[in-house]
Amino acid sequence: GNRGRAMSKLRVPPLGGEPSQWVSFLTGWLMGAICIFIVAAIVIFVFRILDRPWSPHIGVLLGLRSYFNFTLWFFAFSINTFGWRRAGVNNVLIFEFNPRNHLSFQQLFEVASLMGVIFSIGLLIFLFSDWLNIPEYIGPLFIWVLTLIIFFLPLPIFYHQSRIWLMKELGRVALAPFFPVTFPDFWIADQLNSLVIILLDVEYFICYLVYGLHTSPDAFVQCGTIVYGIRPIVAVLPAWWRFAQCIRRYYDSRQAVPHLVNAGKYSTSFFVVFFSSLAAGLKAPDVSMQSYSYYIVFSLWIISAIISSCYTFAWDIRMDWGLFEKGHIIREELIYPHKVYYVLAVIEDMLLRWVWTLTISVGEGGSKILNDNIFKTVLAALEIFRRFVWNFFRLENEHLNNCGEFRVVRDISVHPLDPSEVFPDDIDVETGGAVINSIKRKTSFLISEVKPINSLIRRRVSTTSRHSEVELPPTNNSRDIPEELDCITNSDSEEIINRSTTPIYYDTPL
Repeated sequence: GNRGRAMSKLRVPPLGGEPSQWVSFLTGWLMGAICIFIVAAIVIFVFRILDRPWSPHIGVLLGLRSYFNFTLWFFAFSINTFGWRRAGVNNVLIFEFNPRNHLSFQQLFEVASLMGVIFSIGLLIFLFSDWLNIPEYIGPLFIWVLTLIIFFLPLPIFYHQSRIWLMKELGRVALAPFFPVTFPDFWIADQLNSLVIILLDVEYFICYLVYGLHTSPDAFVQCGTIVYGIRPIVAVLPAWWRFAQCIRRYYDSRQAVPHLVNAGKYSTSFFVVFFSSLAAGLKAPDVSMQSYSYYIVFSLWIISAIISSCYTFAWDIRMDWGLFEKGHIIREELIYPHKVYYVLAVIEDMLLRWVWTLTISVGEGGSKILNDNIFKTVLAALEIFRRFVWNFFRLENEHLNNCGEFRVVRDISVHPLDPSEVFPDDIDVETGGAVINSIKRKTSFLISEVKPINSLIRRRVSTTSRHSEVELPPTNNSRDIPEELDCITNSDSEEIINRSTTPIYYDTPL
Protein backbone atom coordinates (compact mmCIF):
# COMPACT_ATOMS: atom_id res chain seq x y z
CA GLY A 1 0.00 0.00 0.00
CA ASN A 2 0.86 3.68 0.00
CA ARG A 3 2.80 4.27 3.20
CA GLY A 4 2.63 8.06 2.82
CA ARG A 5 -1.17 8.08 2.68
CA ALA A 6 -1.41 5.70 5.63
CA MET A 7 0.88 7.85 7.76
CA SER A 8 -1.03 10.99 6.84
CA LYS A 9 -4.22 9.38 8.15
CA LEU A 10 -2.55 8.22 11.35
CA ARG A 11 -0.67 11.43 12.02
CA VAL A 12 -2.10 13.60 14.80
CA PRO A 13 -1.58 17.32 14.19
CA PRO A 14 0.04 19.38 16.96
CA LEU A 15 -2.46 20.58 19.55
CA GLY A 16 -0.61 23.83 19.99
CA GLY A 17 0.47 24.15 16.39
CA GLU A 18 0.85 27.35 14.47
CA PRO A 19 -2.37 28.72 12.97
CA SER A 20 -2.76 28.93 9.23
CA GLN A 21 -2.06 32.29 7.65
CA TRP A 22 -5.63 32.40 6.39
CA VAL A 23 -7.06 32.05 9.92
CA SER A 24 -4.75 34.77 11.24
CA PHE A 25 -5.57 37.12 8.36
CA LEU A 26 -9.34 36.56 8.59
CA THR A 27 -9.36 37.00 12.37
CA GLY A 28 -7.43 40.26 12.12
CA TRP A 29 -9.71 41.52 9.35
CA LEU A 30 -12.84 40.66 11.35
CA MET A 31 -11.51 42.35 14.49
CA GLY A 32 -10.74 45.47 12.49
CA ALA A 33 -14.26 45.43 11.05
CA ILE A 34 -15.72 45.12 14.57
CA CYS A 35 -13.79 48.20 15.72
CA ILE A 36 -15.01 50.23 12.75
CA PHE A 37 -18.63 49.12 13.17
CA ILE A 38 -18.66 49.82 16.92
CA VAL A 39 -17.25 53.33 16.45
CA ALA A 40 -19.85 53.99 13.75
CA ALA A 41 -22.64 52.66 16.00
CA ILE A 42 -21.57 54.94 18.87
CA VAL A 43 -21.50 58.01 16.61
CA ILE A 44 -24.92 57.20 15.11
CA PHE A 45 -26.41 56.56 18.55
CA VAL A 46 -25.19 59.94 19.85
CA PHE A 47 -26.60 61.79 16.83
CA ARG A 48 -29.96 60.01 17.19
CA ILE A 49 -30.21 60.96 20.86
CA LEU A 50 -29.33 64.58 20.09
CA ASP A 51 -31.73 64.69 17.14
CA ARG A 52 -34.87 63.74 19.05
CA PRO A 53 -35.98 61.65 22.05
CA TRP A 54 -35.73 58.00 21.15
CA SER A 55 -37.00 55.06 23.18
CA PRO A 56 -36.67 51.76 21.32
CA HIS A 57 -38.78 48.85 22.44
CA ILE A 58 -37.38 46.77 25.27
CA GLY A 59 -38.05 43.54 23.35
CA VAL A 60 -35.71 44.66 20.57
CA LEU A 61 -33.01 45.68 23.03
CA LEU A 62 -33.18 42.30 24.77
CA GLY A 63 -32.83 40.58 21.42
CA LEU A 64 -29.61 42.50 20.87
CA ARG A 65 -28.40 41.98 24.42
CA SER A 66 -28.84 38.22 24.22
CA TYR A 67 -26.60 37.99 21.16
CA PHE A 68 -24.04 40.38 22.67
CA ASN A 69 -23.75 38.19 25.78
CA PHE A 70 -23.46 35.07 23.64
CA THR A 71 -20.63 36.66 21.64
CA LEU A 72 -18.93 37.80 24.84
CA TRP A 73 -19.06 34.25 26.21
CA PHE A 74 -17.57 32.85 22.98
CA PHE A 75 -14.66 35.29 23.17
CA ALA A 76 -14.12 34.23 26.79
CA PHE A 77 -14.16 30.55 25.81
CA SER A 78 -11.54 31.12 23.10
CA ILE A 79 -9.32 32.77 25.73
CA ASN A 80 -9.99 29.78 28.00
CA THR A 81 -8.73 27.46 25.29
CA PHE A 82 -5.61 29.55 24.80
CA GLY A 83 -4.92 29.51 28.55
CA TRP A 84 -5.38 25.72 28.77
CA ARG A 85 -2.99 25.09 25.91
CA ARG A 86 -0.45 27.57 27.31
CA ALA A 87 -0.55 25.96 30.77
CA GLY A 88 -0.56 22.39 29.41
CA VAL A 89 -4.15 21.44 30.32
CA ASN A 90 -5.18 18.80 27.80
CA ASN A 91 -8.65 20.09 26.97
CA VAL A 92 -8.74 17.99 23.76
CA LEU A 93 -8.43 14.76 25.74
CA ILE A 94 -10.84 15.91 28.47
CA PHE A 95 -13.54 17.02 26.03
CA GLU A 96 -12.94 13.90 23.94
CA PHE A 97 -12.39 15.97 20.81
CA ASN A 98 -11.08 14.29 17.70
CA PRO A 99 -7.36 15.21 17.87
CA ARG A 100 -7.22 15.25 14.06
CA ASN A 101 -10.21 17.55 13.64
CA HIS A 102 -10.91 20.04 16.39
CA LEU A 103 -10.92 23.82 16.67
CA SER A 104 -7.80 25.46 18.03
CA PHE A 105 -8.03 28.62 20.09
CA GLN A 106 -7.11 30.61 16.95
CA GLN A 107 -10.07 29.13 15.08
CA LEU A 108 -12.37 29.71 18.05
CA PHE A 109 -11.27 33.33 18.14
CA GLU A 110 -12.01 33.53 14.43
CA VAL A 111 -15.57 32.27 15.03
CA ALA A 112 -16.01 34.72 17.92
CA SER A 113 -14.81 37.55 15.69
CA LEU A 114 -17.31 36.53 13.01
CA MET A 115 -20.07 36.62 15.63
CA GLY A 116 -18.88 40.08 16.65
CA VAL A 117 -19.16 41.29 13.07
CA ILE A 118 -22.66 39.82 12.74
CA PHE A 119 -23.71 41.57 15.97
CA SER A 120 -22.23 44.87 14.78
CA ILE A 121 -24.13 44.66 11.48
CA GLY A 122 -27.38 43.89 13.33
CA LEU A 123 -26.75 46.81 15.66
CA LEU A 124 -26.25 49.17 12.70
CA ILE A 125 -29.43 47.89 11.04
CA PHE A 126 -31.27 48.60 14.29
CA LEU A 127 -29.85 52.14 14.53
CA PHE A 128 -30.65 52.89 10.88
CA SER A 129 -34.14 51.34 11.04
CA ASP A 130 -35.96 54.69 10.90
CA TRP A 131 -33.90 56.00 8.00
CA LEU A 132 -34.21 52.69 6.14
CA ASN A 133 -37.96 52.64 6.84
CA ILE A 134 -37.87 49.11 8.29
CA PRO A 135 -39.12 47.77 11.67
CA GLU A 136 -36.58 48.08 14.46
CA TYR A 137 -36.81 44.38 15.28
CA ILE A 138 -35.20 43.46 11.93
CA GLY A 139 -31.71 44.03 13.36
CA PRO A 140 -31.81 41.44 16.18
CA LEU A 141 -33.94 39.10 14.09
CA PHE A 142 -31.32 39.23 11.31
CA ILE A 143 -28.39 38.28 13.56
CA TRP A 144 -30.17 35.36 15.20
CA VAL A 145 -31.59 33.97 11.95
CA LEU A 146 -28.22 34.25 10.20
CA THR A 147 -26.44 32.54 13.10
CA LEU A 148 -28.94 29.66 13.11
CA ILE A 149 -28.59 29.25 9.34
CA ILE A 150 -24.81 29.01 9.64
CA PHE A 151 -25.06 26.63 12.60
CA PHE A 152 -27.44 24.19 10.91
CA LEU A 153 -25.95 24.53 7.43
CA PRO A 154 -25.55 20.96 6.10
CA LEU A 155 -22.69 21.85 3.75
CA PRO A 156 -19.11 20.86 4.72
CA ILE A 157 -18.06 24.47 5.38
CA PHE A 158 -17.80 26.69 8.47
CA TYR A 159 -16.22 23.91 10.56
CA HIS A 160 -18.89 21.35 9.74
CA GLN A 161 -17.50 18.57 11.99
CA SER A 162 -17.36 20.85 15.02
CA ARG A 163 -20.92 22.03 14.42
CA ILE A 164 -22.11 18.42 14.20
CA TRP A 165 -20.33 17.63 17.48
CA LEU A 166 -21.97 20.60 19.21
CA MET A 167 -25.42 19.66 17.88
CA LYS A 168 -25.03 16.16 19.31
CA GLU A 169 -23.85 17.47 22.66
CA LEU A 170 -26.72 19.95 22.92
CA GLY A 171 -29.13 17.13 22.06
CA ARG A 172 -27.66 14.94 24.81
CA VAL A 173 -27.99 17.81 27.29
CA ALA A 174 -31.60 18.52 26.33
CA LEU A 175 -32.54 14.82 26.58
CA ALA A 176 -30.97 14.23 29.98
CA PRO A 177 -31.26 11.80 31.75
CA PHE A 178 -31.78 9.39 28.83
CA PHE A 179 -28.09 9.20 27.89
CA PRO A 180 -24.99 8.32 29.92
CA VAL A 181 -23.29 11.52 31.03
CA THR A 182 -19.77 12.40 29.91
CA PHE A 183 -17.64 15.39 30.82
CA PRO A 184 -18.62 17.48 27.75
CA ASP A 185 -22.31 16.88 28.56
CA PHE A 186 -22.27 18.34 32.04
CA TRP A 187 -19.68 21.01 31.18
CA ILE A 188 -21.98 22.43 28.49
CA ALA A 189 -24.95 22.24 30.88
CA ASP A 190 -22.90 24.16 33.45
CA GLN A 191 -22.22 26.86 30.86
CA LEU A 192 -25.95 27.10 30.14
CA ASN A 193 -26.61 27.70 33.84
CA SER A 194 -24.48 30.83 33.57
CA LEU A 195 -26.13 31.82 30.28
CA VAL A 196 -29.69 31.62 31.58
CA ILE A 197 -30.01 35.38 31.07
CA ILE A 198 -29.50 34.76 27.34
CA LEU A 199 -32.29 32.17 27.30
CA LEU A 200 -34.60 34.59 29.11
CA ASP A 201 -33.77 37.42 26.71
CA VAL A 202 -34.40 35.20 23.69
CA GLU A 203 -37.70 34.08 25.22
CA TYR A 204 -38.67 37.74 25.73
CA PHE A 205 -37.70 38.63 22.16
CA ILE A 206 -39.72 35.75 20.69
CA CYS A 207 -42.66 36.72 22.87
CA TYR A 208 -42.34 40.29 21.58
CA LEU A 209 -42.40 39.07 17.97
CA VAL A 210 -45.52 36.99 18.65
CA TYR A 211 -47.55 39.15 21.05
CA GLY A 212 -46.15 42.60 20.42
CA LEU A 213 -46.71 42.58 16.66
CA HIS A 214 -50.04 40.80 16.29
CA THR A 215 -52.07 41.73 19.37
CA SER A 216 -52.93 44.81 21.38
CA PRO A 217 -50.29 46.47 23.58
CA ASP A 218 -52.12 45.25 26.68
CA ALA A 219 -51.44 41.65 25.73
CA PHE A 220 -47.75 42.36 25.33
CA VAL A 221 -47.14 42.78 29.06
CA GLN A 222 -47.34 38.99 29.35
CA CYS A 223 -43.79 38.80 27.99
CA GLY A 224 -42.33 40.38 31.10
CA THR A 225 -44.42 38.49 33.63
CA ILE A 226 -45.28 34.95 34.62
CA VAL A 227 -48.85 35.12 33.34
CA TYR A 228 -48.39 32.56 30.58
CA GLY A 229 -45.92 30.45 32.57
CA ILE A 230 -43.13 30.06 30.01
CA ARG A 231 -40.60 32.43 31.56
CA PRO A 232 -40.15 30.49 34.83
CA ILE A 233 -39.81 27.25 32.85
CA VAL A 234 -37.07 28.75 30.68
CA ALA A 235 -35.30 30.06 33.79
CA VAL A 236 -35.24 26.65 35.43
CA LEU A 237 -34.33 24.56 32.36
CA PRO A 238 -30.50 24.69 32.72
CA ALA A 239 -30.74 23.71 36.39
CA TRP A 240 -33.09 20.85 35.46
CA TRP A 241 -30.66 19.55 32.86
CA ARG A 242 -27.83 19.39 35.38
CA PHE A 243 -30.13 17.89 38.00
CA ALA A 244 -31.20 15.16 35.57
CA GLN A 245 -27.57 14.49 34.63
CA CYS A 246 -26.64 14.04 38.28
CA ILE A 247 -29.49 11.56 38.75
CA ARG A 248 -28.32 9.64 35.68
CA ARG A 249 -24.75 9.54 36.95
CA TYR A 250 -25.99 8.18 40.26
CA TYR A 251 -28.05 5.56 38.40
CA ASP A 252 -24.99 4.46 36.45
CA SER A 253 -22.47 4.51 39.31
CA ARG A 254 -24.64 4.00 42.43
CA GLN A 255 -22.49 6.62 44.19
CA ALA A 256 -24.64 8.88 46.31
CA VAL A 257 -21.61 11.07 46.93
CA PRO A 258 -21.00 13.17 44.95
CA HIS A 259 -23.84 12.73 42.44
CA LEU A 260 -26.91 13.01 44.67
CA VAL A 261 -25.26 15.77 46.67
CA ASN A 262 -24.59 17.60 43.42
CA ALA A 263 -28.21 17.08 42.37
CA GLY A 264 -29.23 18.73 45.64
CA LYS A 265 -27.20 21.77 44.68
CA TYR A 266 -29.11 22.25 41.44
CA SER A 267 -32.43 21.57 43.12
CA THR A 268 -31.97 24.78 45.13
CA SER A 269 -32.42 26.71 41.86
CA PHE A 270 -35.91 25.21 41.57
CA PHE A 271 -36.90 26.80 44.86
CA VAL A 272 -35.33 30.15 43.94
CA VAL A 273 -37.28 30.36 40.67
CA PHE A 274 -40.49 29.05 42.22
CA PHE A 275 -40.58 31.47 45.15
CA SER A 276 -39.45 34.48 43.08
CA SER A 277 -42.13 33.78 40.46
CA LEU A 278 -44.79 33.25 43.13
CA ALA A 279 -43.78 36.48 44.85
CA ALA A 280 -44.08 38.33 41.54
CA GLY A 281 -47.60 37.00 41.10
CA LEU A 282 -48.59 38.11 44.60
CA LYS A 283 -46.93 41.51 44.42
CA ALA A 284 -49.31 44.48 44.49
CA PRO A 285 -48.71 47.64 42.43
CA ASP A 286 -48.46 49.75 45.58
CA VAL A 287 -46.20 48.86 48.49
CA SER A 288 -48.87 49.91 50.99
CA MET A 289 -51.23 47.30 49.53
CA GLN A 290 -48.87 44.32 49.87
CA SER A 291 -50.47 41.25 51.44
CA TYR A 292 -49.08 39.23 54.30
CA SER A 293 -48.71 36.19 52.06
CA TYR A 294 -46.48 38.16 49.70
CA TYR A 295 -43.99 38.93 52.48
CA ILE A 296 -43.94 35.26 53.51
CA VAL A 297 -43.20 34.10 49.96
CA PHE A 298 -40.66 36.87 49.46
CA SER A 299 -38.86 35.81 52.66
CA LEU A 300 -38.79 32.21 51.42
CA TRP A 301 -37.26 33.42 48.17
CA ILE A 302 -34.52 35.27 50.06
CA ILE A 303 -33.79 32.20 52.21
CA SER A 304 -33.66 29.86 49.20
CA ALA A 305 -31.36 32.29 47.34
CA ILE A 306 -28.97 32.42 50.31
CA ILE A 307 -28.90 28.62 50.59
CA SER A 308 -28.32 28.29 46.85
CA SER A 309 -25.44 30.77 46.88
CA CYS A 310 -23.70 29.10 49.83
CA TYR A 311 -24.23 25.63 48.37
CA THR A 312 -22.92 26.50 44.90
CA PHE A 313 -19.93 28.45 46.20
CA ALA A 314 -18.86 25.61 48.48
CA TRP A 315 -19.22 23.12 45.62
CA ASP A 316 -17.21 25.33 43.26
CA ILE A 317 -14.27 25.58 45.62
CA ARG A 318 -14.18 22.09 47.10
CA MET A 319 -15.47 19.77 44.38
CA ASP A 320 -15.05 21.57 41.06
CA TRP A 321 -11.67 23.14 41.80
CA GLY A 322 -10.35 20.61 44.34
CA LEU A 323 -9.28 23.27 46.87
CA PHE A 324 -9.49 23.08 50.68
CA GLU A 325 -8.49 19.43 50.56
CA LYS A 326 -6.80 17.51 53.39
CA GLY A 327 -6.40 20.57 55.56
CA HIS A 328 -4.76 22.64 52.82
CA ILE A 329 -6.37 25.70 51.27
CA ILE A 330 -4.38 25.26 48.06
CA ARG A 331 -3.80 21.71 46.87
CA GLU A 332 -0.30 20.37 46.37
CA GLU A 333 -0.60 19.71 42.63
CA LEU A 334 -0.92 22.94 40.69
CA ILE A 335 -0.65 23.71 37.00
CA TYR A 336 -0.91 27.49 37.05
CA PRO A 337 2.34 29.02 38.31
CA HIS A 338 1.23 31.40 41.09
CA LYS A 339 -0.84 30.54 44.15
CA VAL A 340 -2.24 34.06 44.21
CA TYR A 341 -4.33 33.11 41.15
CA TYR A 342 -6.21 30.58 43.26
CA VAL A 343 -6.75 32.99 46.14
CA LEU A 344 -8.09 35.69 43.83
CA ALA A 345 -10.33 33.16 42.07
CA VAL A 346 -11.88 32.07 45.37
CA ILE A 347 -12.60 35.69 46.34
CA GLU A 348 -14.00 36.49 42.90
CA ASP A 349 -16.24 33.42 42.88
CA MET A 350 -17.59 34.20 46.34
CA LEU A 351 -18.50 37.79 45.40
CA LEU A 352 -20.04 37.03 42.02
CA ARG A 353 -21.95 34.00 43.29
CA TRP A 354 -23.88 36.32 45.56
CA VAL A 355 -24.37 39.05 42.96
CA TRP A 356 -25.73 36.60 40.39
CA THR A 357 -28.53 35.54 42.72
CA LEU A 358 -30.52 38.61 41.67
CA THR A 359 -30.58 37.69 37.97
CA ILE A 360 -32.38 34.39 38.48
CA SER A 361 -35.32 36.19 40.09
CA VAL A 362 -37.87 36.00 37.31
CA GLY A 363 -40.67 37.76 39.13
CA GLU A 364 -38.68 40.78 40.28
CA GLY A 365 -37.31 41.30 36.78
CA GLY A 366 -40.76 40.96 35.26
CA SER A 367 -42.33 43.90 37.11
CA LYS A 368 -39.38 46.28 36.71
CA ILE A 369 -37.97 45.19 33.40
CA LEU A 370 -38.07 48.71 31.95
CA ASN A 371 -35.98 50.09 34.83
CA ASP A 372 -33.32 47.52 35.72
CA ASN A 373 -32.00 46.37 32.33
CA ILE A 374 -28.71 48.25 32.60
CA PHE A 375 -28.18 46.63 35.99
CA LYS A 376 -28.99 43.19 34.60
CA THR A 377 -26.68 43.73 31.64
CA VAL A 378 -23.80 44.38 34.03
CA LEU A 379 -24.73 41.34 36.12
CA ALA A 380 -24.86 39.14 33.01
CA ALA A 381 -21.36 40.27 31.99
CA LEU A 382 -20.10 39.59 35.53
CA GLU A 383 -21.55 36.07 35.49
CA ILE A 384 -19.86 35.37 32.14
CA PHE A 385 -16.61 36.54 33.69
CA ARG A 386 -17.18 34.31 36.74
CA ARG A 387 -17.76 31.30 34.49
CA PHE A 388 -14.69 32.27 32.46
CA VAL A 389 -12.52 32.06 35.60
CA TRP A 390 -14.32 28.91 36.77
CA ASN A 391 -13.49 27.16 33.50
CA PHE A 392 -9.74 27.55 34.03
CA PHE A 393 -9.70 25.83 37.40
CA ARG A 394 -12.39 23.26 36.58
CA LEU A 395 -10.40 21.95 33.61
CA GLU A 396 -7.20 22.03 35.63
CA ASN A 397 -8.76 19.87 38.35
CA GLU A 398 -10.17 17.47 35.73
CA HIS A 399 -6.79 17.31 34.02
CA LEU A 400 -5.03 16.37 37.26
CA ASN A 401 -7.63 13.71 38.01
CA ASN A 402 -7.48 12.33 34.44
CA CYS A 403 -11.18 12.86 33.84
CA GLY A 404 -12.37 11.16 37.03
CA GLU A 405 -14.87 8.38 36.53
CA PHE A 406 -15.10 9.20 32.83
CA ARG A 407 -11.41 8.70 32.10
CA VAL A 408 -10.84 8.48 28.37
CA VAL A 409 -7.19 7.39 28.64
CA ARG A 410 -6.24 5.03 31.43
CA ASP A 411 -2.68 3.99 30.74
CA ILE A 412 -0.73 7.19 30.14
CA SER A 413 0.05 10.24 32.20
CA VAL A 414 -1.69 13.50 31.40
CA HIS A 415 1.29 15.59 32.50
CA PRO A 416 2.01 18.20 29.82
CA LEU A 417 5.12 17.63 27.73
CA ASP A 418 7.70 20.38 27.83
CA PRO A 419 8.74 21.31 24.28
CA SER A 420 12.34 21.58 25.54
CA GLU A 421 12.28 17.80 26.00
CA VAL A 422 11.91 17.28 22.26
CA PHE A 423 15.09 15.92 20.72
CA PRO A 424 15.94 16.98 17.16
CA ASP A 425 16.53 13.41 16.02
CA ASP A 426 13.06 12.41 17.20
CA ILE A 427 11.43 14.18 14.26
CA ASP A 428 10.22 11.84 11.59
CA VAL A 429 11.37 13.71 8.51
CA GLU A 430 9.55 11.44 6.08
CA THR A 431 6.12 11.91 7.64
CA GLY A 432 6.72 15.46 8.85
CA GLY A 433 5.41 14.59 12.32
CA ALA A 434 7.15 15.52 15.55
CA VAL A 435 7.39 11.97 16.92
CA ILE A 436 8.93 11.71 20.33
CA ASN A 437 10.30 8.39 21.52
CA SER A 438 9.48 7.96 25.17
CA ILE A 439 12.69 6.00 25.64
CA LYS A 440 14.83 9.13 25.34
CA ARG A 441 12.81 10.93 27.96
CA LYS A 442 12.38 8.07 30.36
CA THR A 443 15.51 5.94 29.93
CA SER A 444 17.29 7.25 32.98
CA PHE A 445 14.17 6.75 35.11
CA LEU A 446 13.55 3.23 33.84
CA ILE A 447 17.19 2.20 34.27
CA SER A 448 17.03 3.34 37.88
CA GLU A 449 14.04 1.01 38.31
CA VAL A 450 15.70 -1.85 36.47
CA LYS A 451 18.85 -1.90 38.62
CA PRO A 452 17.19 -3.20 41.81
CA ILE A 453 15.26 -5.74 39.74
CA ASN A 454 18.54 -6.99 38.23
CA SER A 455 20.00 -7.55 41.68
CA LEU A 456 16.90 -9.48 42.77
CA ILE A 457 16.99 -11.61 39.64
CA ARG A 458 20.68 -12.44 40.18
CA ARG A 459 19.86 -13.46 43.76
CA ARG A 460 17.07 -15.67 42.42
CA VAL A 461 19.41 -17.32 39.93
CA SER A 462 22.15 -17.93 42.50
CA THR A 463 19.77 -19.42 45.06
CA THR A 464 18.06 -21.58 42.44
CA SER A 465 21.44 -23.08 41.55
CA ARG A 466 21.71 -24.19 45.17
CA HIS A 467 18.26 -25.94 44.88
CA SER A 468 16.53 -23.59 47.31
CA GLU A 469 13.55 -21.34 46.73
CA VAL A 470 13.78 -17.71 47.73
CA GLU A 471 10.64 -15.55 47.78
CA LEU A 472 11.34 -12.30 46.03
CA PRO A 473 10.13 -9.30 48.01
CA PRO A 474 7.34 -7.28 46.43
CA THR A 475 8.26 -4.09 44.60
CA ASN A 476 6.36 -0.88 44.05
CA ASN A 477 7.06 -1.03 40.36
CA SER A 478 3.77 -1.16 38.47
CA ARG A 479 5.28 -1.52 35.00
CA ASP A 480 5.21 -4.77 33.08
CA ILE A 481 8.83 -6.04 33.12
CA PRO A 482 9.84 -7.89 29.93
CA GLU A 483 11.14 -11.42 30.27
CA GLU A 484 14.51 -10.29 28.88
CA LEU A 485 15.21 -8.53 32.19
CA ASP A 486 16.81 -11.72 33.61
CA CYS A 487 19.90 -10.86 31.66
CA ILE A 488 19.57 -7.12 31.23
CA THR A 489 22.43 -4.70 31.59
CA ASN A 490 22.45 -0.96 31.53
CA SER A 491 24.09 -0.90 28.14
CA ASP A 492 21.33 -2.83 26.38
CA SER A 493 18.35 -1.50 28.40
CA GLU A 494 17.62 1.07 25.73
CA GLU A 495 17.22 -1.58 23.05
CA ILE A 496 14.92 -3.74 25.19
CA ILE A 497 12.73 -0.84 26.26
CA ASN A 498 12.57 0.37 22.69
CA ARG A 499 11.02 -2.97 21.68
CA SER A 500 8.43 -2.86 24.47
CA THR A 501 7.51 0.80 24.46
CA THR A 502 5.14 2.54 22.08
CA PRO A 503 6.39 5.94 20.85
CA ILE A 504 4.56 8.91 22.33
CA TYR A 505 3.59 11.71 19.98
CA TYR A 506 4.72 15.17 20.93
CA ASP A 507 1.57 16.77 19.67
CA THR A 508 -0.62 14.69 21.99
CA PRO A 509 0.33 16.08 25.44
CA LEU A 510 0.94 13.48 28.08
